[in-house]
Amino acid sequence: MSKSTVLHTSPEEKYETQIELYEGKYSSVYIGKLKNSPGEPTVVIKRNTNSVYALNEIKAYKKLNNSEKFLKVFDVCEKFTIVLERCMCNLQDIFELRRVFPEEQKNLAFQFLSGLNEIHEKKLVHRDIKMKNVLLTYDGVLKICDFESVTENDTFQQLKGRCTPGYVPLEVLISTKPLPVNFTQDLWAAGIVLMRIFTENIRLFSPSITNYETDIKLTTRIFGCPTGPFYESLPGYVQYYKWARSYKKNNIRENLEEWMSAHSVHEVDLVEQLLQVEPSERRTAFELLHASTFVVDPLPSVNLKGAIKRYMKKTKITRPPPHEAEEIDLKALDLKYKNEQGSSSGKGDSQSSSQQEGGH
Repeated sequence: MSKSTVLHTSPEEKYETQIELYEGKYSSVYIGKLKNSPGEPTVVIKRNTNSVYALNEIKAYKKLNNSEKFLKVFDVCEKFTIVLERCMCNLQDIFELRRVFPEEQKNLAFQFLSGLNEIHEKKLVHRDIKMKNVLLTYDGVLKICDFESVTENDTFQQLKGRCTPGYVPLEVLISTKPLPVNFTQDLWAAGIVLMRIFTENIRLFSPSITNYETDIKLTTRIFGCPTGPFYESLPGYVQYYKWARSYKKNNIRENLEEWMSAHSVHEVDLVEQLLQVEPSERRTAFELLHASTFVVDPLPSVNLKGAIKRYMKKTKITRPPPHEAEEIDLKALDLKYKNEQGSSSGKGDSQSSSQQEGGH
């Protein structure tokens, strides 16, 4: 990803930041608005401190080509700052209320799989799929966000450290060396997200996982110690097998049936087909969009107006005004910037040629 997508506009010149929503190792996120504009904040301003991750995110949004399944990008400024659409909440927030009905859960599940499928169709791996990285707009559109860790499919990169504990597949936890990053790792994390959608945010593990050491132990207790050529070839498997071999039974099916007792076998099947220990057996997002759960009663709700109304009433929030600017066309922006660079470069070349001719 070249730096040509980043404009020389200071975010402080154009935007006023107000409330900080999040501060992480590589970025800080605020709500804000255009300077001197009336009313409440209309956008989210993401300030990145790591240029590699910032450019990764811009590259991903370029590839996703302003799809409605992802956040609108209103601006890209210097200091690796991205100005994005403001949403109502993330998936974890809305399920804290425990008032999302089964047909609404199916709507969310279908939208989520549609977004993930579009990412994978572009040959991208998100690498940090989780509840907090799935947002919901005030119009009920679900949007996957936070593309700073994105990479192309089948590349050798470290997944540990980029993927949140509790969403990491067993093969990645076991291996002591980086594995090829591919769609199957996103699909495992998607299984965790769907399970939490259909159980109204019940976590797979309790207490909540905060590190990979706890993650691998609890995952093994539920899914058993895997065997076979794939796992036995992993670096670190011999050491893992010494303590894990006593966990012979995979208990995920009976656990899902208990946790998802309010749902039919169709929803249980949907989640189980993603939470397969063998990576090659995980169904793709495209395949699951055609799963039986989406064509049997209760059918997915047509929209999420009811869920949004209940959430806004409970949290006492109001809908912000629309942002005044249009979405930025990242491809056009890139081209414009290159043209400007080309013009400057051309002038420099002319001056250099004149000086050389004068020297002769």
